[in-house]
This record gives sequence, structure tokens and C-alpha cells, in this order.
Amino acid sequence: MKSIEEYCQFVRGLVAKQGPFPEDDAEVQQVADALFADILAHRLGSVDVLELRRNFGHALDSCATLQGHALAKPYGYPGDFELFDKIYTHHVNPDPRYVRWDEFFHRLDAPTAVRNRKAWLVHLLQQKHDASRRPLRVLIVGSGPGRDVWEFLQSRPGGAYFDCVELDPRGIEYAQHLCHSVLSHVRFHQGSILRFKTDTRYDVIWSGGLFDYFNDRLFVRALIQLSHLLVAGGELIIGNFAANSSRGFMELVSDWKLTLRTPEALHRLASTAGASTENIRIDREPIGVNLFLRVTTQDTNAPPATAD
Repeated sequence: MKSIEEYCQFVRGLVAKQGPFPEDDAEVQQVADALFADILAHRLGSVDVLELRRNFGHALDSCATLQGHALAKPYGYPGDFELFDKIYTHHVNPDPRYVRWDEFFHRLDAPTAVRNRKAWLVHLLQQKHDASRRPLRVLIVGSGPGRDVWEFLQSRPGGAYFDCVELDPRGIEYAQHLCHSVLSHVRFHQGSILRFKTDTRYDVIWSGGLFDYFNDRLFVRALIQLSHLLVAGGELIIGNFAANSSRGFMELVSDWKLTLRTPEALHRLASTAGASTENIRIDREPIGVNLFLRVTTQDTNAPPATAD
């Protein structure tokens, strides 16, 4: 076991060269994993974590870096719309003090998986639209910056009508600005998905980054509610992070914690919510970090979804 001073000395070495180079990644991950193991084993505590963060200095004391933004939580919650869009667009602060930190953040598995899941969704919607040859009706739960919606409608103009449910009104404002040229095909609903009511039935319901903040009880409750909003033959897709190499760094440095689940756990939760085994499928994005629980309804010859 290393002392907290030894861990802090390692951090100060990274700060001295203005952030990790790619060749440092393996060692940074090893040190983060060792420290995380010490925390979980109660060999080090919360005071030690605060001391570690203090040693990052300007690389962590503001939103100037992506890891600093994640820690600061300027909108009051983790994984806000602005941070996600910076991940989607591979944003790097041009200030030399921060460039390497942002580049390192983007190389982590977790941000890579976030970008992958957006691309995965856009491709899936393209496939479904091309197969149906009609506009899809899609519900996005926890829609954040709306970049997935915008990218799909750029690739398939008029290819879907989206309802986007987002709790943060600032996220809706951001997404409306991004999607300004396609707003005739997008409606935003501010509020919790647990209170969302509509007569619309959807071909696709997607929630990429919300359910891994839910405990199992809330997960099942939301899954049941959303499943009732599908057309016959529709599909509900829930994203959830699995165990990954970024966990130690993300939790210790940026205090970004998720409920990690296995494919087996997702299958069990879907079964608890009433889904039949033959209608449950688990997929994942290319690096295998973000899992996708896919639940379909029985009748694949359903009529088109209808609007409100």
C-alpha cells in the first residue's frame, strides 16, 4: 500500500508536465486503480481523496478542464448536458495548461463509450427508418444536449418525429438552439420521466445515460412505465455502463459515480418488469463499456405510430 503522499507526489508529477501524455495512460490507470482499491478497503478515506484532488491544482479547481467540470457539477448534477456535448464534440480547451488533461479525459474508456453510444443510436435509427420507409416516432428520455437527435435528422431529413424529455430546462434551451433547423420534428418536455404522460405511442424509446443513476427499484418502475408507451412491434432501449477501466479515475478525481450493471443484471431487471425472455436482448457499443438493454413488443406487423 502506498501512502497518500506518494499518490499525491505522482499527481504533482503529472501537473508539472501539464497533464498525461498518451504513453502515461497505463501508469495513470494503474495508480488510479490502486488508490481506488485502497479507498474501497478503507485503508484511505475521504480526507485523503480531498488531499489528492487539491494536488491537481488548476487542472481540477474549475470547469476549465473536462475533469474539473465533472467535479464542479456547475448545473448541480453529474453528467450535465454541456459536459456531454463537450464529450460528443471532442472539445479540448486550447489553453496549454489544460490541453493534455482534456485529451487524456477523451482517451478514457467512459467518454469513448459515451461517443460510441451516440453513434450507435444514430445508426440504429437510420436502419429502422430505412426499413420502415416512413417517419419514425421516437421518445428520448434524458435528452441532454440533443446532438443525437440533430445528427439523425441531418442524415435523414424528416425521418422521425422526436419527443424529448429532459429534467433540466437549461438542457432544453441548449438542445433547442442546437436543433433550431429541425424543430418542426422535435418537441421538448421539461420534467421527470416518471411524471411524463402522453397518448402517443412510439416506435423507439431510448434512454442512453439515465438509468445507471437509478437503483433497481426505480429502474424497474421506469421500465414498466415506458414499455406501455410502445407501439406493437416497438423497441425500448436502455443504456447502462458496465465495469470499466475508467471507474477509479472518474470516481476519485471527478466524483462521477454510476450504478454499473452486468448483462445478467439487466436481463433480470427486464424480466422483473414483465418482459418475456424472447423479447429481451443485450447489446453493447464497440468497446463493450456501455450496455444496451433492448426490449421489444410482440407484434412486428404493427400499424404506424400515431401522434398526439
